[in-house]
Amino acid sequence: MGKYAVLKVKQKFENRYKNGYPLIFREAIVNPNEVEEEGTIVKLANEQGKFIAQGYYGRQNKGLGWVLSKNENEKFDQNFFNDKINKAVKIRDSFFQNTDTTAFRVFNGEGDGIGGLTIDYFDGFFLINWYSIGIYEFRDYIVNSLKELAMCKGIYQKKRFDVQGKYIEEDDFVAGERASFLSL
Repeated sequence: MGKYAVLKVKQKFENRYKNGYPLIFREAIVNPNEVEEEGTIVKLANEQGKFIAQGYYGRQNKGLGWVLSKNENEKFDQNFFNDKINKAVKIRDSFFQNTDTTAFRVFNGEGDGIGGLTIDYFDGFFLINWYSIGIYEFRDYIVNSLKELAMCKGIYQKKRFDVQGKYIEEDDFVAGERASFLSL
């Protein structure tokens, strides 16, 4: 991800982002047209140019993208995504241990630190929901993180980022083994 842009935050919204607000929304940005390509790393700065946070540009019905870090030097690389996904899995470890529970949400978007992405678990299989082209640009990192998990039998995906936010029809299989309940 070599592309980046600086988006200036209007003064009245500055404290929201300093306090950890995750959604980058058009009304808060002075120069929303500064970035066009989804997946671009965006650095949020105040109107004087002082760094506030950084994230990625990914249009969806909620906004222009998501804040991923308040650390100016954070790299959104394999280690970053491994860390976020492993923390979410650890928090839900009791669900993995409970044999009566075989389906649950493993990763809940901005609540787990990466807006625009959810990951569900179905008895050994992960289902990734991508809500923008922007987050989909990081797919290799996210898929690789899931493939490293011991409980991963296979990975499926749903792309929900067309103009109307509807599911895009295609073969949803990504990696691992195919689930037998889906082979008809």
